[in-house]
Amino acid sequence: MSKVTRSTMYLGLWLGVLLMGTLIFTAGCSSRYTFYQRVYVTSGQSAAVFEVPNNSGNINIIPVANLTGAATGLDAPNSIAFDFNNNAYITNFSGNSVTIYSRGSNGNATPVATISGANTGLDGPSGIALDYQNNIYVANSLNNTITIYAAGASGNATPTGTIGGSNTGLDYPTGLAIGGYGKTIYVANQAGNSIEVFNSAIPGNVAPTNTISGVNTGLAGPNALILDNYSNIFVTNGSGNSITIYSPGTTGNTAPVATISGSSTGLSNPSGIAVDAFGDIYVGNKSTVDIFAPIPAGTTNVAPVATISGSNTGLGTVVGLAL
Repeated sequence: MSKVTRSTMYLGLWLGVLLMGTLIFTAGCSSRYTFYQRVYVTSGQSAAVFEVPNNSGNINIIPVANLTGAATGLDAPNSIAFDFNNNAYITNFSGNSVTIYSRGSNGNATPVATISGANTGLDGPSGIALDYQNNIYVANSLNNTITIYAAGASGNATPTGTIGGSNTGLDYPTGLAIGGYGKTIYVANQAGNSIEVFNSAIPGNVAPTNTISGVNTGLAGPNALILDNYSNIFVTNGSGNSITIYSPGTTGNTAPVATISGSSTGLSNPSGIAVDAFGDIYVGNKSTVDIFAPIPAGTTNVAPVATISGSNTGLGTVVGLAL
């Protein structure tokens, strides 16, 4: 499994801005040479931003920004993604919608756009990702589909493509990630205990181009997945209380190259997952966000190096997570 050394200078994808003394909800600048990492979390009926200092132990901090309130349109918010203009896209599982917020949104902010309505095909939307052209991909858990929307879609928008049907093997899809410069869709298939891979250019009732599945994989109720900068695949397993990591191109009934599992990890139905450029792994774990150091090959029963938790955080059950 490839990874970046800790001595590498990293200018992150996220650009955090502090304007006129107002903390904002947007992607943030982070490096090992700054004192914090921005972490974005959906929990309860809100979406919060934390600036996490580069230290260890329990981190009981107040969020620097928090989207919450009736005007936000949040309704069981699930996953978070960003476009290249730093707009935040949030799936709302109970609201059957995607709400979109401009850089600078905070508090009881109204979305700048909402994708919702009968034409959208949204049904229990969970995982979300955008490609380099800002096309929007959503995993719908309740109707076993992946719906794709054009950049800038809003309102009762009809998908430009839908992946669904008996040939797809989709069975309560939850997590979703985009690889190969937007050419490849990776889906965590929760009820199917599999990772399904599709060609984004060929929607419809199509068979996956690749499937990771079988007893050797360690997949057990996969909730979410993410690709790192080297296309390694990181998966949280809700019923397995584990994180499994696969090399690029893994297929079939193949064992993960690394697994985080065991009593020391504290993992209990882990949900959202993110990986920074240094290989640190951030995991939603009930009402906490646990941070693990980069993991060597094999199975590792190791405690997190840091945990975001405590009364100041305001966290309920963590669902989605992004950096």
